[in-house]
Amino acid sequence: MEDGLDFQEAYKLYGLGSGTLRSWLRKYASSAYVNNKQKRLSAQVKTSVCRAIRNGKMTANEAASAYQVHVSTVHFWRKKEKHELEASNTLLLKKPKETSAVTLPIDDIKALQEQLAYANLKIAALNTLIDVAEEQLKINIRKKPGAKQS
Repeated sequence: MEDGLDFQEAYKLYGLGSGTLRSWLRKYASSAYVNNKQKRLSAQVKTSVCRAIRNGKMTANEAASAYQVHVSTVHFWRKKEKHELEASNTLLLKKPKETSAVTLPIDDIKALQEQLAYANLKIAALNTLIDVAEEQLKINIRKKPGAKQS
């Protein structure tokens, strides 16, 4: 495989299951091969791919071939983006529960909803900015989850 044999061809040629071949590659492949194969795409790239597909500029198959990922990976990105959009829309459209006797005028509610929508857009923009900065400057800005406790 390090000499250019395709993954599909390798497991058919040697009669192995794909899981076995993947396990062997993790265990025995050189670090140069592993580092070359494990390409991570930024959240910004994934978002732009999803947007291009949604706008009809490319198909999932075209995106998969352009970014050298499996088409199921592209479908996963789209499904994840759809759930994130639905969650943010649900938060924007959710009406507050009446917990007190005081009610706000409709104009105030609309103003608060607009402020919330603006804040959500600002958060999304800042997250995109951090993603771009991490990718281009090659530094970790966000904390990793599960930091060691002293």
